[in-house]
Amino acid sequence: MRTNLKTQDYFNYFINSENQRILKFDNWLEMGKVVENRIPSIKRQLFIISLNILIAKYTSGYAIEELRREFPLVINRFVEGWNDHDSTPEDDVHFDEYLLMLRMLSLGVLLETNQYDFNKIIEVLHKSNRKDDLFSFIISYKTGYPSMVNKLTYEQFRPLCETTKEMDKNKAIAILKNYLDNDWYKSMKLTYWYDNHKSKADIFFGYWSFESGVLVKILGLDDTTLKNQPYYPYDMVHWRETTIWN
Repeated sequence: MRTNLKTQDYFNYFINSENQRILKFDNWLEMGKVVENRIPSIKRQLFIISLNILIAKYTSGYAIEELRREFPLVINRFVEGWNDHDSTPEDDVHFDEYLLMLRMLSLGVLLETNQYDFNKIIEVLHKSNRKDDLFSFIISYKTGYPSMVNKLTYEQFRPLCETTKEMDKNKAIAILKNYLDNDWYKSMKLTYWYDNHKSKADIFFGYWSFESGVLVKILGLDDTTLKNQPYYPYDMVHWRETTIWN
């Protein structure tokens, strides 16, 4: 377990019930039971559910290698279910869209997704016609092309941009730690999953700043002080080292 907010039994139930929802929606689509104008929203749900399951598995302690094997399927669901084509404003209502894209890019690097599958994420982003400093920074690491964007869509992520631009690595990790300890969770109030652990429904899957983890990986920062930080995905940043030693 990588959280103390829920039990292992809770996560077993959550993962099983969400997988059942996926089977139900897939069957509906296969049997033609979904009216045409509802197909995009069903495919969107399939992407969200599959991503939530992946995160829940990380939270409940699954091995990273298993998540790596499953992530390409999440990417495919993402490609089929994403429907943002620059038709929405950059306001609070669409904060979730931004964070979902940031999570997909971050997970793509943390799970060391192959370039072919990672390019699928990039292609969806390009079709969305959205440009952002953090997106560009992560993509640059994966593709080797220089980051050419100097625009941050949401101020909530300003500390992350400051981290990428800080040349002193000790100062960079200090900025990141302060952000995670004091600002990250409360800045996520606009998301669909904020405070889900308090709900009577079984909808909690974990609280993780994967984007913080990917910056540590890219910048080569010493994250010793973040090892027990509740929102920092330490195991996902360091899984390759653990695999080698084991």
